[in-house]
Amino acid sequence: MESAVEWYTQNRYLYKQLANKVNIIIAELLEINLIGIHAIFNRAKDVESYKEKSKTLNMIIRSNK
Repeated sequence: MESAVEWYTQNRYLYKQLANKVNIIIAELLEINLIGIHAIFNRAKDVESYKEKSKTLNMIIRSNK
């Protein structure tokens, strides 16, 4: 699991870029379809949150074996 957290830490910027790109695409599609919006928010999971989530998922996977 530690290697997954290390990988995510090193590559988190990719998730930030993806979140921003998806945000832009959604805003463009809404504008094209004349759908008004107030705001669109996005985020990449922070490293601590990712670490906790991966612990939980590992526990679930182990309990199902």
